[in-house]
Amino acid sequence: MPLVTWQRRGVPGDAPDARPRRCTRACPCRHKRFELGFEPFLDAKIQAPIILTFHAPADPRYGFKAFYEAVKARGFILYPGKLTQLETFRVGCIGAIGPAEMREAVAAVAGAMRELGFASGAPQSPP
Repeated sequence: MPLVTWQRRGVPGDAPDARPRRCTRACPCRHKRFELGFEPFLDAKIQAPIILTFHAPADPRYGFKAFYEAVKARGFILYPGKLTQLETFRVGCIGAIGPAEMREAVAAVAGAMRELGFASGAPQSPP
């Protein structure tokens, strides 16, 4: 299941450590605007800011392919989560992105959710 990826070139004049700082600022786990119910797969204390994995929404109206296409139509690309035994999706915060681009991505995800008819990205509760 996917979320968002930007692959823009670095910012001219960036210091060598600028990319990790920029990615950390843009990371959806650290953004209050990402309060759409999605739950990170990893605890924020150990989550790196470049590629993030989220649990798939439990809502029966959610389907990765339709979600992917709806978000893509809004200018962002999601990645299916194939690295776990649970259903997940991945978000890449790659390139010269910052908080403004992340706000755009979150708005694209929210719009896709409205289009597909589910209001929350909350995962299924564990048994």
